[in-house]
Amino acid sequence: MSWFLTIVLAAAASEPTTPAEVDARIEARLDAVDATPAQRERIGGLVEELREKKEGFREEAKALRTEFRELLLAETIDRKAVEAVRRDFVDLFDRATSTVTGQLVQLAETLSPEQRAELLAHARSK
Repeated sequence: MSWFLTIVLAAAASEPTTPAEVDARIEARLDAVDATPAQRERIGGLVEELREKKEGFREEAKALRTEFRELLLAETIDRKAVEAVRRDFVDLFDRATSTVTGQLVQLAETLSPEQRAELLAHARSK
């Protein structure tokens, strides 16, 4: 699965990256493997779903960073509260990586083994 993650990340790698730029790169990869309209629709839906989930994770992380900073700036450090925020960060990381992994598996399952092999060959040539 790491090759598929490489392809997705490569499609989204350069900064600044807009959703339209990412979509264009994904479309180019799908063109290269002759993806069917049904595959394109499914992958497009999965990518959009992942964008929405990613935004939720970003908002959670931002709130946790704010809470962490406030705890460290307090006159008296509450070690239990700091530890609770740390555990919340670990939980967030676990949920985010689990979500991304699940979405990547669904994306990969949408393509045939031959299409996945073509994408891998393309990723290795870069």
